Amino acid sequence: MNELVQVVQQKTGLSPEMAQKVVDTVVGYIKGKLPGPMAAGLDSLLGGGEGAAAAGGEAEGGGLMDKAKSMMGGLDGMMGNKEE
Repeated sequence: MNELVQVVQQKTGLSPEMAQKVVDTVVGYIKGKLPGPMAAGLDSLLGGGEGAAAAGGEAEGGGLMDKAKSMMGGLDGMMGNKEE
């Protein structure tokens, strides 16, 4: 989640503390709107942060945004929006 906080900070000019509060608020709101398994997936996606990416042996550049794109692709499949 640190990567997301840094992006918010860079895009808005907020302090690191305020950017963290913004991310926490938005993530909490989104998780409250998702079914349980999807909320857990969001926790998994955001919870690991940069350390988890390194431990998982992901190639450089395989950060949070790549994980989010992968997750969204899976959600499209679940919703029947498969590209063929």
